[in-house]
Amino acid sequence: IYLKREDLNHTGAHKINNTIGQILLAKRMNKTHIIAETGAGQHGVATATVCSLFNIKCTIFMGAEDIKRQKVNVEKMKLLGAKVKEVTRGEGTLKEAVDEAFEYFIEHQDAFYLIGSAVGPTPYPEMVKYFQKVIGEEAKKQILEQEKKLPKAIIACVGGGSNSIGLFNDFIKEDVEIFGIEGAGKGLKTGKHASAIYDNKVGILHGMKTYIIQDDDGNIIYDEEKEREVQTKINNIINKLPTGVKDFKYSFNDHQLLVDYKALVINNKYNYDTLYNSWKKDLKRLTDIFGDASFANSGSCNSQNKSIQLNETICSEYNLKCSRW
Repeated sequence: IYLKREDLNHTGAHKINNTIGQILLAKRMNKTHIIAETGAGQHGVATATVCSLFNIKCTIFMGAEDIKRQKVNVEKMKLLGAKVKEVTRGEGTLKEAVDEAFEYFIEHQDAFYLIGSAVGPTPYPEMVKYFQKVIGEEAKKQILEQEKKLPKAIIACVGGGSNSIGLFNDFIKEDVEIFGIEGAGKGLKTGKHASAIYDNKVGILHGMKTYIIQDDDGNIIYDEEKEREVQTKINNIINKLPTGVKDFKYSFNDHQLLVDYKALVINNKYNYDTLYNSWKKDLKRLTDIFGDASFANSGSCNSQNKSIQLNETICSEYNLKCSRW
């Protein structure tokens, strides 16, 4: 099992792939204000990061409930100079944040709405796929280098669709099984789940026709027990594929997911030689750019303090100051 480590990107997720691309487009369009929605906060942090990089005004719309749950990411956005607009109406979650962001977008011509998921009206789903397909391109190149053949299967979680379509895109026409994992929650028969593709009910939401967890009147269904929206799971991924190209498989319940993830983590031993060479290459590039300087790396260290040892080894090679905190 190979893990495509998008979490090693700047800001800790794949979201930065898309935000860099879209903000370059916004600059070309002479936009002076970037707006975005966020739920867990990863897209918000990535958007705030690129706005800081390009010195553009940034407003992040975030539901009141999500702000409570994601305080760390909220602070990161503020540190990067973004204004976090709290959305209190409705359930105070991602759907309401998207609603309010679209309303602001329509009323302000200077704004550019930087959407993070494969959702919304055209051209957003296609644009997000375009900027995220680098995930699959890299994965295919890397697996061919490692194994000299394509994988038997590729697997991605499916929420808003950005990371899954990013991985799937380069493998769609290959002889590779594709698994999209939706949250089955307490079970598909309980109604307490987030498996919209499995649920297979087509509706209209935020300018797109897609699979939605909805009632008979087309309203989004909420999980009252958890007091938050069961997130819509977007099928724009499949809508944009040629028909009949590939059979997709979906859904895992929470217990299965946690058991399997734990087994994966326990059995996965990090290759520190590979990590060392990667860090060494990055540091060499930085010293070439900045010359004599001091660099600090913060990160999770295991019980053997491998991260600290690697830092000190590399710093000593380049005669750099290496400090611990």
